[in-house]
This record gives sequence, structure tokens and C-alpha cells, in this order.
Amino acid sequence: MVKFYTFLLDHERLWRRDSAKTNLLRQPFIRLQDNTHVLPFRSDGAPNVYLPSESETDFDTVHRLLAKPKKCAQFLRKLGLTEPDVASEVLQKILPQYESQETNIPDRKHRANVRKIFRALSSESSNRNILLQRLKDISFLDCVKPGSKKVFRGKAHTLYFPTRQLQTFFENEKDVWFLNEPDAIVDQEKIKKALHELGVENKPRKILVAPDDSWEKKRSLRKGCGHSWDVHFYDYDIKGLASFLKTFKKVDFSEATRRARLVWDFLIAHIGTYPLGSEKSFFEGEYEWSFYTRYTKRFDALFVNRLRSKEWLPGPDGQLYKPSDLLLQELPPAFARNKVLCEVLQMKAEAFVNLAKEAGLKVEDLMLIRNYKEEFEKFKRTLKEKPVPDSKPVEPLTPPALLRTAEASQIAVVAN
Repeated sequence: MVKFYTFLLDHERLWRRDSAKTNLLRQPFIRLQDNTHVLPFRSDGAPNVYLPSESETDFDTVHRLLAKPKKCAQFLRKLGLTEPDVASEVLQKILPQYESQETNIPDRKHRANVRKIFRALSSESSNRNILLQRLKDISFLDCVKPGSKKVFRGKAHTLYFPTRQLQTFFENEKDVWFLNEPDAIVDQEKIKKALHELGVENKPRKILVAPDDSWEKKRSLRKGCGHSWDVHFYDYDIKGLASFLKTFKKVDFSEATRRARLVWDFLIAHIGTYPLGSEKSFFEGEYEWSFYTRYTKRFDALFVNRLRSKEWLPGPDGQLYKPSDLLLQELPPAFARNKVLCEVLQMKAEAFVNLAKEAGLKVEDLMLIRNYKEEFEKFKRTLKEKPVPDSKPVEPLTPPALLRTAEASQIAVVAN
């Protein structure tokens, strides 16, 4: 075996993991201390065997006589085998306890397990990424529903951090799970970072939904184009948003303002996870269909239309307004100024206010001009092709507010 391992050191193509010809990795060619042979790795990529260490261990290890020769040791390390560490112990000894269908683990032992799991995630072990992927598929974290003390075990990507903001946001939601591990274990910054890496969220999740009017939406997005079949239709909502917005009318203005600030901050937090220049994609759904070739159209997600149509933002007069009825400057100072969010919500812009005053029009007229640019351009072309005598009124071709006077066509140029 010494000669065999020495030979393999110089023939990496036979055992390299990313090689198309790694048949050797599917063969039990690693000799253990008891002279049996095993595969070097499990199906998930975790080590099936370790290098012998100075201390005694319960792990399967390579035969000591094969790990001593210099070239053998070089091959085994190059293959990816290491001495057992805390990540190895978690992979081999702790995670199997949570993978069985009945996980009746006493609380005291569970706490010790969780501490060791997070110590492993905080280490620089070569097995850390493997451990991270395994943990994402395992229900190993204690969790509770809002208003309940009954503890369950859940997967990280289904849980939320039990912050005061999220507890307020989800107060009327039944299908929400909060992390319920002791602060002494999870309150450290590096542990919170690992939990977030596993999928525990600190803001309401954007979720895929199937709206009741999806058929009408699809037809509108196709604009009369032929349609053989749908490739996909992705529309999105924000978990708990609809029920949370309903509470605004039931509380006083001060509390409604606090709740509006929660929604505002959560939206900005979501925007912050997107690369610069692509932030608006958070607010979009996508429809792809086929008709001889494939077509794709992006559109405003369900939750965007919900936020635009509801009165939820606090105005300077102590009333709640739709976003389109307010200037950003009219929001309380505590609301962070975010250009992307204001544009998506279609809030009034100062330039439009000034322009409307100069032209003697309403801000709503200019907003409509901006939102119906294509229709207004058609109207301008109609004016050029068929001048209308002053004695005859102009027949509206677009929403009436756009066509208050022919002078609005000049405003459209500035609005663009």
C-alpha cells in the first residue's frame, strides 16, 4: 500500500474530486488501523476516515504505518484527509442524533450539542462548508410560535430571530417560527452571523405566491402575443405584510407611525442585500412564456401594488397616506431617505411639485404623464399630424388628467 499511495501522489487525475475520471474515489482503498478498507469520503463529501492523531480517538483513522512515510502522508493530505477536529466530531457524532425520525434528545445534551456545533462553525476547519450544508437540511434548532411556549425543533431557513420588531410585525401570524435557543449561546455576534448564514432571518421573507388574478396578469403582460405554454410565472409577497398593514387603522397615529417605520426599515434592509444598480429587482416578479421562441417580462410584484394602494405612511398633519400622496420630505425624520424605495413606491418628487406650480397643473397630472409616457407620446404625434383648431376641444386619447391643455405636451418633455 505504501507503493500504491506513493504512485497516486504523482497521478492526481485518478483521484482528484473535480475530475471526470475519479473512479478511484468510489473504491474502498483507504486502509484503516484494523486493516479493513473504506471509501475516503461519504456521499455528501464529508470525510469517512481521518489521519491518526497523537491522542486516542473514536474516529476511523488511516493505518499509522501508512500515514508515516513522507510521500504517503503527502498524498493523504492532498487527497483531503485531516486529523479529527471539532467539525469532524459534529459531522460524525452529533448530526446523526438529529437526522433520525425520532429525536428525543434531552435539553441538557441538546444545549451541549448546539454549543459544539457553533464552535465548529466558528472554526477554520476544512470541513466547515460541508458542515454548513448538512446543517441547512437538519432540524436542530429550538423554536416557538408567537404567543406559545411549546418548543419544537426546526430548520434554520424556516426561523426568524426573536427581535421586538419582528414580534410586532408577526403578531397576527400563526405560521411563523422564532428561534428559541438561550441568549447565552446565540447572542454572540459570530454566532448570529453563522445563524444568518444558515438561513435564520432578521426581516420578513419575500415569498413566492400565486395570485387569484394571475391569468389576467399573464394576458396583460403578453399584450396580445401568441402563447403556447408558460415557462414560469414568479410573483411575490412579503410574509405577513397584508395582515400587518390592516392593524394601522386600529392603533393611534403614534403607534401607526412606529409600525410604518418597521415596514420602511425592513424594505430598506432587503434593498441592501442587492448589488448596487440592481436593487429594483427585489420589487419585481417575472413572467416567461413560449410562442415559437421564449419571451420574458418583468412586472411589479404583488406586495409593491399592495404598498402603493394602502394608506400606511404618516403625513405631517397626523393622517396616514398612500405613498403617492406624500413627498419624501413630508415623512418624519426617523424614516431613512432612500431614493430607490421612493421611486418604487411612486412617492411625489420635489421637482414635480415645482414643475406643476409653474405650469399651473396638479402634481397628479405630471405623475400620470410620467407613468404613461408611451400613450402621451402618441398624443403628441397626433397633435403634430392633425392640428386642432382653437374653437374645437381636444378629444382625449389618454387619461383626462393628462390632457388638461395642449400645453401639457410641453411639460411631458421636461418630465422625461
